[in-house]
Amino acid sequence: MEYSSQLMKDKIEDYQNVIEGLNRDTISSKNSPSCSYSSALKKSKSNHSSADVLILKSSDQNKNSAQIEKDIKNMCNESDLKINVNGTKHIKSGLLINCENKKSLSKLKDLVSSKGNSSYTASVPGKFNPRLKIYNVPAEDATQPGLVEDIISRNDLNASIEDIKVVAKIKNKKDYNIIIEVTPFLFKNIIERGSLYIGWHKSNIAECFNLIKCYKCCKYGHTKNKCTSQVAICPKCSGSHEMKDCETERLCCPNCTFSNSRFKLQLTTDHTANDLSCHTYQHKLNLVKQKTNYC
Repeated sequence: MEYSSQLMKDKIEDYQNVIEGLNRDTISSKNSPSCSYSSALKKSKSNHSSADVLILKSSDQNKNSAQIEKDIKNMCNESDLKINVNGTKHIKSGLLINCENKKSLSKLKDLVSSKGNSSYTASVPGKFNPRLKIYNVPAEDATQPGLVEDIISRNDLNASIEDIKVVAKIKNKKDYNIIIEVTPFLFKNIIERGSLYIGWHKSNIAECFNLIKCYKCCKYGHTKNKCTSQVAICPKCSGSHEMKDCETERLCCPNCTFSNSRFKLQLTTDHTANDLSCHTYQHKLNLVKQKTNYC
C-alpha cells in the first residue's frame, strides 16, 4: 500500500486513535450489569460524542505520552476548575483525552492554552471526508501522474483536484484498487453512479471504511506488524493458532467473546471474526461512520 504522504499517514493514525479512544469508553464497564449490544451502543451514542475528544501534543519531541499526561494532570490539580475525564489513551507524540462533555473539554482546552506556555497544542479532531474504493484499475492508468485530473474529466465531475485525494493504491496481480477521499457532495454523486471511468476502463466503486484490523490477534486498531500478542488467535474458533491450522468446525468469534468477558455483554459468538454481521465489527464500523462527514 502506497500512502500519498507522511501527513496522510499521521492523519490516519490520529483518526484510528480517536476511534479506539471512543470505543474504550463507549461500552459499559466491567462493573455494569449484563446488557445487550444494542443497549450498550445506544448508551455510547448518548453519552460520548466524538466532539468531546481532545488531542494534546507537545512541541518537545523528547516528551512521551506519559510525561504529557503527568503535566496535564498537574495543570488541572493546580487549577480550581472541575474537569471530568472518562479516560485517556497514549498516542504517537501525544495524548488523547475523552472528556465527560463539551463543558469539560472547553475548560481543559482553555487551561492548556493559558498554562501550557506554548509547549502544548490542544485540538479537537474534526470529521473525515468519506472514502471510496475504485476496483481493478489497469496499472498504466493507476500509476499515471494525472490520475485525479483524469477521473474528473472523464466522468464530468463538478470538482477540482482539491476535492479528491488519493489515499492509497493497492496492487493486485494484474491491476490496482485505489482508495480516494472525496468531499461529501462528490461522494453522493459518485455513489449514485456506481462506477467511474479511468482511462479506457470502467471501474466499479464502493464506500471504503478506514477500519484497520490485525490478522494475527484479530483485534482492531493496529496491524500485524505492530501486534503485541505473543500468539496468533484463530478468527474461526478463538484458539491459539492460525486459521489455516484450525481443525474444528465450531465457530467462536474471538472479538465478541472478549467483549462478553470484559464488558459483561451477551453477544452471540457463533460466527467468525471475519463475518460482516459480527457485532464487534458492526460496532467498530458505526464508530467510523460517526467520524465521517456525509453532509
